[in-house]
Amino acid sequence: MIKCTGLQGEFIKEALNIEVQKGSWAIYFKAQDEADEFFEMLLGFKKPLSGKLILMNKELNTISKEELFALRKRIGIVFPGGGLISNLRAWENMSLPALYHRVDSFEIIKEKGLKLLEELGFKKPPLTRISELTIFERVLIGLGRVFLLMPDIIIFHRIFEGLSGEEKGFIYSFIKSRKDFEGKAMLWILTQKEEEVFIPAVIFDTNEEVAK
Repeated sequence: MIKCTGLQGEFIKEALNIEVQKGSWAIYFKAQDEADEFFEMLLGFKKPLSGKLILMNKELNTISKEELFALRKRIGIVFPGGGLISNLRAWENMSLPALYHRVDSFEIIKEKGLKLLEELGFKKPPLTRISELTIFERVLIGLGRVFLLMPDIIIFHRIFEGLSGEEKGFIYSFIKSRKDFEGKAMLWILTQKEEEVFIPAVIFDTNEEVAK
């Protein structure tokens, strides 16, 4: 699904060599600049200074904009703090992408979404303003948004920052328990500030592969 060979950039100084297939994988970066740069490269927003980045069998440096947009549609992302739109309410943030891409009918998306809110332990009314949500609650809505989309690849980008140990544990346990994600590729882009979260997969500390 994702393969990097000799990848280097403005902040990623040492060549990054990884291959991510189905299952849960994590990359721990030493600094936020490195993590953010890799994330931007992965989505085609920034080109590497050297090396190759292959996403779903497509080398990003060689494909057209149309092909890149098509690949992005197959990726779901949970951002730091949820990455929500501030002028939309919680439920609108969660359901809009699935409605826009017509993943299911409105009735099915609503049914699935309300059930997800309950499973996520979201206690506030679905139409709560984003400004009234905690960081943890915003991440829960971001998770729900991705779960409704059901993409081929899910990227969790620095989502544990600003959360308590209990909140991190809940999020990871919830994701691990999702049977509907079996067979998907899940990539965690993390920094060393998030090391207390243990993801039982092959862990990469920027460039060095470490078996956990």
